[in-house]
Amino acid sequence: MEDENLNELNTESEHHHSSHHSHGGSHSSSHSHHHSHSSSHSHHHSHSGSHSHHSHSSSHGHHSHSGSHSSSSHSHHSHSGSHSHSHHHSHSENHSSSGSHKSENKKNHTARNIIIVLLCFVIALSVTGIAFVNSYLNKINYENGNSDLTADPDFDESFDLPDEYGAYDKDAEDNYSKPGIYSEENVTNILICGIDNADINENLYYGRSDSMMILSINNNDNTLRLASLSRAVYVKIPGYKSTRLSAAYSYGGPSLLIKTIQNNYKIKIDNYVCVKFDAFKKIVDIFGGIDLYLTDVEANAVEKIITGSNAQSNFVYKGAGNYHLDGTATLMYARIRTIDSDRARTGRQRKILETIFSKVKKMSAKTALEVADNILPLVTTDMPKSSIISQATKLPSYASWNTQQTVIPDKSSEIVEVEGLDFGVLFVDWAETVAYSKSFFYPLF
Repeated sequence: MEDENLNELNTESEHHHSSHHSHGGSHSSSHSHHHSHSSSHSHHHSHSGSHSHHSHSSSHGHHSHSGSHSSSSHSHHSHSGSHSHSHHHSHSENHSSSGSHKSENKKNHTARNIIIVLLCFVIALSVTGIAFVNSYLNKINYENGNSDLTADPDFDESFDLPDEYGAYDKDAEDNYSKPGIYSEENVTNILICGIDNADINENLYYGRSDSMMILSINNNDNTLRLASLSRAVYVKIPGYKSTRLSAAYSYGGPSLLIKTIQNNYKIKIDNYVCVKFDAFKKIVDIFGGIDLYLTDVEANAVEKIITGSNAQSNFVYKGAGNYHLDGTATLMYARIRTIDSDRARTGRQRKILETIFSKVKKMSAKTALEVADNILPLVTTDMPKSSIISQATKLPSYASWNTQQTVIPDKSSEIVEVEGLDFGVLFVDWAETVAYSKSFFYPLF
């Protein structure tokens, strides 16, 4: 059954890559070099059991690829089988990916910037001596499924789905029950989470995974891929009732979130890095604030959040315009949830990262150490120190690699306001979503 599922998805993926199709969304790419793959270069592709982190060889064994590889092989894919329910209480989550070349380049820079922000401090420390590096790496919180944290007893996002959405629930259940997780020995997938601990006792309970991205390091085609996962997607969570993807972290931390992603999206996650949202506040204050343009609605939302939380900030509402935000105002800006869509919210967070990165590039060694002192304690990972240093030392080569960025689900979609819930849910076609995820992370197979 496992090989049968793999063959089916590989056949579909090969069909996508052999012809041109129209599609509601695409992943953008930026190429620094053209890489050729000769027929003598083989890759081992595995498809492992859905409830295991260990992969085994699939029936496809070793694959050979010849000819040059370019972004055209990742262009537009068509998918069928979408559920056709109409919703009277929904707001658009539509995002067009057919924007200008300039817009695509901006996305590519965002992907690379996020990667560099996460790793640049380790590289800076790596040249100062092993003992010194180790003292800073000790500031990071290392976990491997042994956290003392538990789910907040007041947190519960379980609900009974109305009968009118039964087809979506069955689709999610059928997809979850299919065995197999895609993996490839030369591809490393790292889950990156932005954790918001507002109104949570962070010494006892897991916070909220407000932002979830998968950074994929592909040594087959020298490409860095970054995929943002919508937190509102309706998923099956091991041991819990089906609900939004973001609830998995709140219920069981990074280990449960990884199991949820693997068993729904069928993509192997090798490691995770979680960063508390407080990092936004601390790093912005170290740099003396950042300058951002806020719409009137955004500025009004920031003021309300600051006032409602009794936080200390120099923010003064003045309508739409340019603002010099301190750390508190920046954090509140990153937390805005109610004024628009998930995509707009993650877009604001990326805008913060881009602005911070522009300052990181110019910072002195003294400032770098101050940032490391304040930020590293807010980082939790299951990566051993040796792996962190290994990845960090490869950053100069990563900087010249191709980058691609996408959002999953990649097609135009709607957040559905289910009656009786105070949050929206995003239903997806799982056959499409799994096929697209596989084609994005493992494009050569």
